[in-house]
Amino acid sequence: MPIKYNLTRYDILANKIHKIVAKRASDQNGDPEDDEDLKTIAILIASLSSAHAWQTHKSIVGHETLNKPEIKDEHREAEAERWRQVSSYDIEELAKKSISDSIFNEWLFFNVEKEKQQAYKSAWSKLKAELVDGLNISVNEQ
Repeated sequence: MPIKYNLTRYDILANKIHKIVAKRASDQNGDPEDDEDLKTIAILIASLSSAHAWQTHKSIVGHETLNKPEIKDEHREAEAERWRQVSSYDIEELAKKSISDSIFNEWLFFNVEKEKQQAYKSAWSKLKAELVDGLNISVNEQ
């Protein structure tokens, strides 16, 4: 009897990320712009999930400042390698984590180079749209 497995949108996004990792490892040509967008989304996930960025997670959940060298180091590690190891569990965790746009913008301001910030804002919007059912992100803060 076959084993049934229900794919979630987290599994599908994780699979897309793993495909670009495999594509880059085998040097296949693809659409570099789509790959870069997906890579930026993967970096965001790795930078904000507890499995890859414990100090960042702790600061977001504890409402602490995001202007710490440890958080900046975690983001650099996510950019370098950790984005390649993003799993559906990391995506699901991020989707269920309450991260307001103001917290995201604070993290962005302190930890991402100025020239990359617009790409990260765009990736954040795409990630929210991709996981709209599971994300608990306040759109309008007062």
